[in-house]
Amino acid sequence: MTGGLFKTTDAGATWTACPGETTGDEASESAIDAITVYEKNPNVIFVGTDIGVYVSHDGAKNWMPYGDGLPTVVVDDIKITQDDIMYAATHGRGMWMANVRYFRQH
Repeated sequence: MTGGLFKTTDAGATWTACPGETTGDEASESAIDAITVYEKNPNVIFVGTDIGVYVSHDGAKNWMPYGDGLPTVVVDDIKITQDDIMYAATHGRGMWMANVRYFRQH
């Protein structure tokens, strides 16, 4: 396996590359430092990259930048709480938070 984002739906027996399409070319070249799946809607996936947070609404087929007000910064970790708040730990810019309740809708 080479680098990139991969997905499994059978507990790791097989893996599928998820190159996706992004709304910014720079995202496809950026390192992925953190990933989390929104448990209330598993098709929604957030990744923390070297240039911010990206989100997929369709199970990693397409990606878009996420985070109004989040500067272009390395995101080292992402956590979504039970009350639908996403916390992104950045490298040198502190914590950033956003309500992700919108993504509960299917």
